[in-house]
Amino acid sequence: RPVPPTPSQPNPPHSTPAMTSLATVPDAAAAACDLANVRDFATAAPSRIRPGVLFRSSTVSAVTPEDLPFLEAMHTLVDIRGPKERAKDVVNEERKLWKEKQGGFKAVVPGGKMPDVADWKVWVQGDLLSEMRIGIGLAQRASWLALMDAVYFALTGRVEETKKIFTSQMDRGGLALLNEIMLEKSQKDIKAILEMLTVPEAYPAVVFCTVGKDRTGMMVALILGALGLSEEEITADYLKSGAYYDANDERRAELRGMLEVAGMTPELWIATPAHVMQDSFKIINGRYGGLQAYFKLIGFSEESQDKLKQLMLLPEAYAKAKEAEATLEKLSAADVNEVAAAAVAETKAAVAK
Repeated sequence: RPVPPTPSQPNPPHSTPAMTSLATVPDAAAAACDLANVRDFATAAPSRIRPGVLFRSSTVSAVTPEDLPFLEAMHTLVDIRGPKERAKDVVNEERKLWKEKQGGFKAVVPGGKMPDVADWKVWVQGDLLSEMRIGIGLAQRASWLALMDAVYFALTGRVEETKKIFTSQMDRGGLALLNEIMLEKSQKDIKAILEMLTVPEAYPAVVFCTVGKDRTGMMVALILGALGLSEEEITADYLKSGAYYDANDERRAELRGMLEVAGMTPELWIATPAHVMQDSFKIINGRYGGLQAYFKLIGFSEESQDKLKQLMLLPEAYAKAKEAEATLEKLSAADVNEVAAAAVAETKAAVAK
């Protein structure tokens, strides 16, 4: 049984812990990788987050020979695209290398049975913004008139007119609306992905969608929030995706083409303005009561959050986070005691009268 600490056997409650041993992406492989919008999570807070273990990117199916060492170093591919997007990889002649290499990863769905930890090479295939989830989310927020028009157009075979009703609604709501729908409709998948990242064998890992800025941006925001980063720090990291596409004309043109094919207004969807992430946090704070309340709602416990921090934070940063948590608990307890004492005094005064 564990021996309790004694004066001769000190055990400081928040001493700097030893860093859990994790596999990492070699520096040379990370530096050589030229996937669109790829970057290390550590760039969001270099003094706190461990480098080389968790990355974000656009689709890794666009891998080239130069990117191959980066892909081969991965233990987990967190693919939050939809099945139609993955199906396009099959017919894309430029993605032969990806077709050759994807067989080295076991395909699973979020929350599905994971392989033995000794043989962890996983391709998690989530769909955090499926057409059905978006459709339900938009329908629940649409006016009755818009819904009646949509039903009428659908029944008369005017599919494009039906589509225009919802794409215009998406244009009006923008990326913050899609983030709201994702937070609401994809809670089980979000929780499963977060839980998976508490397993040491899952690293190195990369989170990606098609472009790596919208769905990935929201998923990354939740992970960084679980690590204790502020809303301002998370928003600053989100803005880096916009800066990347602003600086890369060719990839920006590709993104514009994809949006036009989808019938969406490129000018409204290419950028990553700060207000998108700020509005998303307003939704989290206003509707759910804050990030911790959201995690509690989806079942991502404080214990699991602590496991994630132990893996992802540098030892000194983890120790400081634990100290901050302990201080907050003391303050909360003091507040409770103060309120209780005030209530007792008020009751005594009432009785005395």
